[in-house]
Amino acid sequence: MTSQMIGRYQVIAELGRGGMATVYRAVDPQVGREVAIKVLPRALLHDPEFRARFQREAEALSRLEHPAIVPVYDVGEHDGQPFLVMRLMAGGSLADRLAQGPLGLAETARIIGELAPALDDAHAAGIVHRDLKPANILFDQRGRPYLADFGIVKLSEATSQLTGGGSIGTPDYMAPEISRPGGLTPLVDIYALGVTAFQMLAGRTPYHADTPMGVLVAHITEPIPDLRQLRPDLPAAAHAFVARALAKSPAERYQSAADLAAGLADLRDADAFTGATVRVAAPDARPQLTLARGGAALLATRRSLALGGGAVFLVGMLLAIFVIRPILGWGTPASPAAVAADPAPAAPAALAATATPQTLPVPRPSAPAQIAGGPLNIVASPVGMIASRVVDAGYSASRDRMLILSTQPDVLRIIDPTDWSEVTVDLPQPPNTLVISPNGGYAAVGHDHAISYINLGSGSFERSLNVDINVSSLALTDDGWIYASPGPGPDERLRVVNAIRNAMMVEASRVGIASAMLRIAPDGASLYAAVRSSTPSAIKAYDILRDTVSLRATSGSDADACGSLWVLAGSGQIVTGCGSVFQGGDVAVAGQLDGLKFVRYAGYDPVNGLIMALAAPPPYAPLPGEQWPAENKLYLYDAASLAPRGSVTLPDFIYGVPGDSQTHIQASARYIFANSAGTRYYALLSDSSGGFGASELSVVAENIRVEQPAQPVIQLRPTLVAADLSDKMYVQLDFDVVDAAYSPALDKIIFLATNPIRLYIYDPASADSTAISLGSTPRGMSLSMDGGFVAVALVKQVAYIDLRQGRLLTILDVDVPIDGIVAGSSGLIYAFSREGGDVQMLLLDAEQGSQRTIQIYPAPGGVRYRMLPFGRSLYGITNFLPPGLERIDISGATPTYGGYYPYVNQYDVGGDLWLSSDMRRIFTACGTVFSVSDALAQDMHYSGTLRDIASIRSLYGVDSTNKILALPGRPDGDGAACRAAPSEVRDDYMMVYNYANLAPVNSYNLPALAIDGTAYTVRGRYVFANVGGTRYYVVVQARSSTMLPRDFAVLTINAEAL
Repeated sequence: MTSQMIGRYQVIAELGRGGMATVYRAVDPQVGREVAIKVLPRALLHDPEFRARFQREAEALSRLEHPAIVPVYDVGEHDGQPFLVMRLMAGGSLADRLAQGPLGLAETARIIGELAPALDDAHAAGIVHRDLKPANILFDQRGRPYLADFGIVKLSEATSQLTGGGSIGTPDYMAPEISRPGGLTPLVDIYALGVTAFQMLAGRTPYHADTPMGVLVAHITEPIPDLRQLRPDLPAAAHAFVARALAKSPAERYQSAADLAAGLADLRDADAFTGATVRVAAPDARPQLTLARGGAALLATRRSLALGGGAVFLVGMLLAIFVIRPILGWGTPASPAAVAADPAPAAPAALAATATPQTLPVPRPSAPAQIAGGPLNIVASPVGMIASRVVDAGYSASRDRMLILSTQPDVLRIIDPTDWSEVTVDLPQPPNTLVISPNGGYAAVGHDHAISYINLGSGSFERSLNVDINVSSLALTDDGWIYASPGPGPDERLRVVNAIRNAMMVEASRVGIASAMLRIAPDGASLYAAVRSSTPSAIKAYDILRDTVSLRATSGSDADACGSLWVLAGSGQIVTGCGSVFQGGDVAVAGQLDGLKFVRYAGYDPVNGLIMALAAPPPYAPLPGEQWPAENKLYLYDAASLAPRGSVTLPDFIYGVPGDSQTHIQASARYIFANSAGTRYYALLSDSSGGFGASELSVVAENIRVEQPAQPVIQLRPTLVAADLSDKMYVQLDFDVVDAAYSPALDKIIFLATNPIRLYIYDPASADSTAISLGSTPRGMSLSMDGGFVAVALVKQVAYIDLRQGRLLTILDVDVPIDGIVAGSSGLIYAFSREGGDVQMLLLDAEQGSQRTIQIYPAPGGVRYRMLPFGRSLYGITNFLPPGLERIDISGATPTYGGYYPYVNQYDVGGDLWLSSDMRRIFTACGTVFSVSDALAQDMHYSGTLRDIASIRSLYGVDSTNKILALPGRPDGDGAACRAAPSEVRDDYMMVYNYANLAPVNSYNLPALAIDGTAYTVRGRYVFANVGGTRYYVVVQARSSTMLPRDFAVLTINAEAL
């Protein structure tokens, strides 16, 4: 069926086949979305009862709308066969993960905690899963779990009426009461969830037997095994948890999935668990047993049917952080070693990629300018860039950690401003709001109908809490009590949630809380709400003690809160969105921040006793002659007297290319924080224009203080004096260049050319070349790792050439067009084809003349460029949405897929990449740099960004002189453009960077090229350097509106003379 249609869906490939269904990967042409289609046996539709049941159950499944349930998009019939259309999953199944061994307690609790609300929702809708097991728990590409195959077992029961077969579950996970009349209740799913949790921790299921019936009997008769005999590192309470989860009697079992998840969370929180290395026996290699009606046992080794789907491309924005450090009389900056930090547990396997610290670039100027002005001085200097689409932000003073809540992707980023490293915590759904506990130990994130609870000490996701509202604002106490305000709607009641027990209460007597902004007093005994339903907006003060909330006071009508408030830790004062200041406790008016009619954000410097405030834009157009406070300033006030202490004009954003005109964009300040020592402020800024691509830009800068006569500037694009290369001479080429590469071992440039179609081995020292005829149009090439051979893609052929001897060794015929190629070692060639839209890999052996085709991608192919060899791996750009990097493991006899890592939401990658010659860094076409190793993909992390270059055409690393050479311009092919790049990229100069810190060293304008007596400006196409870094080779093309003969040339530069 791989070449057919199923309904309106175009089938791409068969993914798997089992007793109940065949699964296909397909495309919905109406929306361009890839889906998974389960096609049930044709014979079922001959039974009228099944037809009615299928329609009824399919409609019920389609109504299951929970973030942790694989959604059903469509149902139907095709040629007499019923089918279900579902989301395509990218991360494999839990069974795949358990095949590698057991999981840690924290990771087990996370997965079960995220699945439990989904299972309870299904039970509330009257749907029992019946076959809950690791194979039916799937993951998306970011490691979030989903429940799959709801109702499929129930639908398949109809087959028993026709064939006497038909599975009703899997014996390893079937509750003892399943065979009794009335035994099919939601508690059979709770039992299966308990078995799954046991297997996640133990690496095996609790009961074993030689036959499926023997396994069923064991569930009924054998005692519950002691988990600690398999995992002695677990807390003593582990056996009690298992005994309740696997209780023979349903009444003695956990009564909901949430209860089971809470028990597992309590077990995780027990002190006895240390996260030590676990050694258990390898999981059984026996096939999975599925019990069939009529006593027949089906022995089937099941492969996962969950494959990757395309994600929606979502554009983020760049935010900037300014670090503000006092210079005179304000103490000294805290040492990183002085910041207390909890010991972080070992990162769970599923979160290893996201929990890897990512170091931001920290280029610092040698002599930042000090600006004096009264008792407080400032210093401003650029530090680096952070990319995010920010929903909310906060700061934990006790841990000196900045928190940025982002969408696209949905993550909480925990940033250490001492070294700009960060830990990223994945969130289960788009976030609405963020709050941090007064002691800075925990954070809560509000979503629609859920709250995420996060441990800031370990940087880990603790649990997801269910609520019945769309959360608009949160308050959080140190002991885990969360107070949630609903969004607009008729139900204005406050929700109170216990984060430890996942219990929700409703304050039915409290009204007027809808869409209110909530804050906890520093002592944790009071809750303040800026109530927007009253005019003027009032502040309500509540006494709180866990789930007890009682109104204490309401502010009078003589001051407006404008719907927002900030409680200043240390002073207890309340600053509102209208600049009014209230006393804590009785919420009496204390005064007004002079000159600030509207406040976007307020913070407090407890050491220096200063209120920090940022101006918000007015909600109406200013009257003629009316002046409003600037949004690019930080305003400071004495907390005791509310007297102004001055303001700081925050730096502009500057865009431009050296030698060209530059554009200044005024910053808009969004958030302001102060560390506990009063030595540094952190201001988050955004580009206020919104006119430079889809992203807003800003930067991290350091050392800003008060009252400056001149405005400092953030140099996003450093000003460099372009060196003169006009005395350098070009050597013109007699052919048109299709591609170019460089062999350091031979000091030769290899050209793929047309007019004529040949491969040229060019000696830049003598300008001589050896030509090899190719016969058909070349599509790309790749040099072997030793630089002695080259593989050339020729549509449906691959040529293999010995560069040392200058001769063609062999031409291999293939059946599909070649779109990408990598030459490995010992004659191995990795070729990639997108024939029919489905990417496949061809493993060719030029020495043996053999080939084989390998399907290794769990996700739709997309566009791939220049897959680069790296030890045991290939790295490359993939351009399906979202674009990112991917890795292929070539260490074994058969290459395997090593992972896909989307960076478009956080770091722009563009359509090409280059590997440094030391094979330790990947440079992308948008200037982002990643450090890599030849081990696992989680060892790849963001290292920085090359500044002053919006889009890269060619790049080369020179190890011997610690330099990076880069030519700006658009890369070849149809790769994604860099978001920060203008529509026209200047490409007539070369940039040189320091390899170690990625700082720009210099830029060089490329001289004009004379052709037949006429001088033409050029565009740089390729750049290389010899092994010693003494010579640079730049391949250029003359810029002309008409076709020119011999318009390619090579410029050789003596690097030692620069």
